[in-house]
Amino acid sequence: MLQSQPTKTYRVTWDELMSHRSEIAPGAVLEVRVYEPEAAPQADPENQALINLLQSWREEDATDDPQELERRDAETNALMTNLQASRLLLRGPEA
Repeated sequence: MLQSQPTKTYRVTWDELMSHRSEIAPGAVLEVRVYEPEAAPQADPENQALINLLQSWREEDATDDPQELERRDAETNALMTNLQASRLLLRGPEA
């Protein structure tokens, strides 16, 4: 059991470590800690149907058509302009 403190600390993938193994002194002792990615939390069954529906809508609406994207941007800008105008009308410029 070693009693000394580490002289260097790196956070790398295994492949990155192996690609730099020539930089590690012969006879050096390595301590390896493995950090597994955490699994995404599962939605409770009560909400899963709604999550699936929203995901299907997102997939249906997906596009990379420049004209469609431009139309959507214009629609969003018009909505934001109208919301701002309504806010000013109802609460005044200080709102």
